Amino acid sequence: MTVQSNERRYVSRLEAFLIHVGHFVWLEMLKARKSKDVHQEMALYEAVESVWEAKRQLRAEMKAERAGKTKELDAYFAEHRAA
Repeated sequence: MTVQSNERRYVSRLEAFLIHVGHFVWLEMLKARKSKDVHQEMALYEAVESVWEAKRQLRAEMKAERAGKTKELDAYFAEHRAA
């Protein structure tokens, strides 16, 4: 069995929760689309957009945090390599 690159990626509990909520709201939006309820569909679309925006912000924060930790580790190993 091969592991795909996206399966190796760490997903925090909060990010997994946002993904779960986003998928649920997306499915509800598709139900509203089938029932031709335009107002409900638009409200759910805005909800999906806000959930995905929160997920994007969380990923950006996690990326910045990982970059900071990488810099600390690089500095630590550079210091100990020189000694």
